[in-house]
Amino acid sequence: MKLERQILSAAAGMHGAGGYRAQCGLVEGALLFLRIYCEVTGKGSGEAAKYCYEYAEAFTDRFCSLKCFDLRPGGFTEQDPPHLCEKLTCEAVLFACEFIGNRLGGEPVADVGQTDVDDMILRMAGREDCEALTEMRMAFLEDEHGCLACEKDAVMHRQILGYFESHLGQDLYAFTAVDRCGKMAASAFLMITERPAMPDCLGGKAGTVFNVYTKPGYRRQGMAYRLMEMLLRKAEEAGGSYVDLKATKDGYGLYRKLGFEENTSAYTDMRYWVGESLDG
Repeated sequence: MKLERQILSAAAGMHGAGGYRAQCGLVEGALLFLRIYCEVTGKGSGEAAKYCYEYAEAFTDRFCSLKCFDLRPGGFTEQDPPHLCEKLTCEAVLFACEFIGNRLGGEPVADVGQTDVDDMILRMAGREDCEALTEMRMAFLEDEHGCLACEKDAVMHRQILGYFESHLGQDLYAFTAVDRCGKMAASAFLMITERPAMPDCLGGKAGTVFNVYTKPGYRRQGMAYRLMEMLLRKAEEAGGSYVDLKATKDGYGLYRKLGFEENTSAYTDMRYWVGESLDG
């Protein structure tokens, strides 16, 4: 749908009433769209007003408020990092799609980030998810290596949380499947690194995949495949020349289906351990 310049200008102050923290821009944006959608589908202004009223009512029932101040995770402080509302934005967009489809007879929206599993949303994680991402990483490591000694567990948890807080959205992107309450069920992480150009990487950027993990009870439902599709699209957007990963036996078929190929090399992987380990 083409939007006139006037509409784009009208939306400029919608982020909580220009930062006054009044009505959330996610609400205002959806109301603007509803009015336009009603017009192009032949519904009059009276019907449009009714649908906008119903949307505001339904949004309040779902998210408990229309106000930016109430909806923003953790409220507002002068030290707020950016992008606190990424998770809320994803959920609000999905909510608007569902409302329009169910109440106005809109066409189904293709690939809006939902799995075939009831009440699951697939999305890219934001900085507010760092603690939950740390728990997913720890669950993956326990699944791979078994229970860890308490001192290692504490050291790793602290380092992993700090890593996410420093790198998420910079050179690290995390894709997750969550339920409507925000509980994570699956994850896939993408790290983008930049090096001097090589013949097979002229742009110098490449991706590495890790922590492709689905919690027990959610497996065999297609979430890992969908998350990997999102991840590969992000790698392309970031300008990566290729994406590497280490495949387990269980994951090999999934990665082949996505187009990954075995990478043979004339070189031998080697490693040098610097310093002492935690075992002394």
